[in-house]
Amino acid sequence: MKTDASVRSAARSLRAANYPVPVFLASGEVTLSPEAAVDVAKLVPGWCVDVASQATRRPLTRRLKIAGVKVEEAGDGESVQVTLAPLSSELKN
Repeated sequence: MKTDASVRSAARSLRAANYPVPVFLASGEVTLSPEAAVDVAKLVPGWCVDVASQATRRPLTRRLKIAGVKVEEAGDGESVQVTLAPLSSELKN
């Protein structure tokens, strides 16, 4: 039989596990600012980069792993595309 105390405890646990609501960042649309304090030599798959966004409804900061780097040379300069992925520890949730 459920008691009032056990129901309240379960509700507190459920709220603690789900608040704040998890935020997922899809890296397909992420670009690094040309002014980002990132050394190009450190854009190596497996390394991590700290990402912050103010474009979401609430501020978002995450450490993401570099999954891939693609460099293309254009007539007026070069373009560096970085693919980011969540850290493996975040995937276990």
